[in-house]
Amino acid sequence: MFAGILFKYSSWSNSLENKVLDLQFQYLRNNHPVAVDKDVIVVGIDEQTFRVYREPMALWHPHLGK
Repeated sequence: MFAGILFKYSSWSNSLENKVLDLQFQYLRNNHPVAVDKDVIVVGIDEQTFRVYREPMALWHPHLGK
């Protein structure tokens, strides 16, 4: 039990856990793909965006929707 606790808090544990998680996602993607209803879009907001849209960010949904 003590060895398990030491392993859990070692740098090896985190690295191993991330690799196992990557393998799980890869397996699921290859063997059980799931179609999505809508695509996900990532919108980058920088300082220039704040200069262009002067209203509060909570009101930007029409701009971001375009």
